[in-house]
Amino acid sequence: MISINYERQILKKPYLSVHAGIGSYGIKDAYMTLPVGINYLLKLKKSNSGFEFGLGLTYTKADVTLYAIVDKRGLTTKPKENFFIVVPGVSYRAQSNKGMMFRVGITPVITHYGLFPYCGFSFGKSF
Repeated sequence: MISINYERQILKKPYLSVHAGIGSYGIKDAYMTLPVGINYLLKLKKSNSGFEFGLGLTYTKADVTLYAIVDKRGLTTKPKENFFIVVPGVSYRAQSNKGMMFRVGITPVITHYGLFPYCGFSFGKSF
């Protein structure tokens, strides 16, 4: 899974931000995803880093969780369409004085099939 997001800080204290983007997911076929979310940054003292807690919601036209689980087992029926996936997350985020940002964390995915453990990373530039 990959996505490109735009994130905007909406409050300086507390450090609250929102993000939205577009992504892709799939093994054989590519399915478009539309992620949105909100994050809270707990900054570490005397540092441009901190721990981030977030909650996201991703829309996808195909049941990509089912596709990823059973695709190699020979799924004979087409997956259902139009799903929302809940994506909570806990990450460590660091930002340089020049505005470069890096984040790594745990981002489980919650669907109607249950909870699936994932991890993620991101990088970007603040402007």
